[in-house]
Amino acid sequence: MLLKDVGLLSDILTVFLRAVFALQRRRARRQGLRSGQAGAVSLIQFFGSALQVTPRFHSLAPDGVFVPQEGGVRFEPLPPPTQGQVERLLRGVRHRVLRLLEKRGALPAQGPEDAL
Repeated sequence: MLLKDVGLLSDILTVFLRAVFALQRRRARRQGLRSGQAGAVSLIQFFGSALQVTPRFHSLAPDGVFVPQEGGVRFEPLPPPTQGQVERLLRGVRHRVLRLLEKRGALPAQGPEDAL
C-alpha cells in the first residue's frame, strides 16, 4: 500500500518530524530559548537487504535547537529527553498516524487498535 501512495508515506514522516520538533521546541523554551528551531535530515528506505518491501524512515535530528543570532545561527544543545517525554511522543505519533490512515481509508480490516 505505502509503495503505491508515496504521498501517504511522506505525510506519515511529516507527522513524526512535527512531533519531534514540537518536543524539542518545548524543551528549549523551558531552558529560556524562545526562538529555537529544530531540524532533521530524513530519508525513506523502501526495500530491505533481501529486496523485500519494507518502507521505513531513517532520520537524524540534533540533540538541540538552532537559535538566530546576528550573522547566522548558533546551536544550543538540550539535555536528553526523559523516558516519559519519549513515551508521550510515541503515543502522540501513533494516535496521529492512525487518524491519518483512517482519514485516507488505509487501515487494515482488523481496525485501528491492532494496526500499529
